[in-house]
Amino acid sequence: LFRSLKDKAGIAGTLGNMADVLYLTGRLSAAAKMWDEAIAIDREIGSEEFLALALSGKGDVFAAEGRLAPARKHYDEAVAIYRKIDMAFERASVLNKLAAVRMDQGDLVATFRLSDQARQVQTQSVSSDGNAEGDVVAARLLLEQGKRFEAQSHARTAVQRFHDHHWAMNEITARLVLARCWLAEGKLAETQAELHGIAAFLKRSQNQLLRIDFLITAARTQAASGEIVESLETVKTALKESARCGLVGSHLEALLAKGEIEMKANNSSAAAIDLATAQHQAEAIGYGLIVAKAAKALRDTGKRPGGASPE
Repeated sequence: LFRSLKDKAGIAGTLGNMADVLYLTGRLSAAAKMWDEAIAIDREIGSEEFLALALSGKGDVFAAEGRLAPARKHYDEAVAIYRKIDMAFERASVLNKLAAVRMDQGDLVATFRLSDQARQVQTQSVSSDGNAEGDVVAARLLLEQGKRFEAQSHARTAVQRFHDHHWAMNEITARLVLARCWLAEGKLAETQAELHGIAAFLKRSQNQLLRIDFLITAARTQAASGEIVESLETVKTALKESARCGLVGSHLEALLAKGEIEMKANNSSAAAIDLATAQHQAEAIGYGLIVAKAAKALRDTGKRPGGASPE
């Protein structure tokens, strides 16, 4: 319809909506093409607000594909535009995305700086969500720093804020982080209860990003509960689905989880292979956080693939 009417703004908006659906359902290549077309149209007609939205959307695709440098470039441009046109809520949202990318790259100092910047920008917004996205980033960061109780507090706050605004997928994202907080505390009953509620939502959703994140957390929970066989099957499903969708970061996290689970099963050789592979692949594309986690877990196995001891 919009094409027949030669409504370029309408065409770009429709492309963006379609790209968002394709991204969430794991069809990244198709989503990227639509975002590229939307970006070109928005640049042509000078629609800065929707250009920033499209740049952020394309950044999401890059991040999911494991292409963190171009993701940062697109997010940076979106932030600059939102600053120029004085859209504080949207600017804070993209700053939180930047913080998450920096976390993936292993720079926790930059993660904190960007998260704090997003929080300050959010205070300029008329939105009443209280920077719930920032609470999710803060919870993840605190978990990486071993501050489990503080992480749980931020995750619970994010869950409540998203719930109050009826932002279901955002709420599930926050609940997955909360489940990881419970798991880090060794509270398996609470973890399982959280995952049970998430699973009920995912039965009605086609969101592949959330599904794979759920599978990885579920696998780690099963392993912590002593259900090693089941946990290996679950994490293998996560590996298969993340590979099929081209979700590189999720695939690396699943491979890391499989290595950890093989360790719990006393399969040290299999664990060393998985962890060394995760470390090598993560190094190749700049996933510093997984590099560090895999290296630590590999040291804990006491060996490298083929039986060699770590240095």
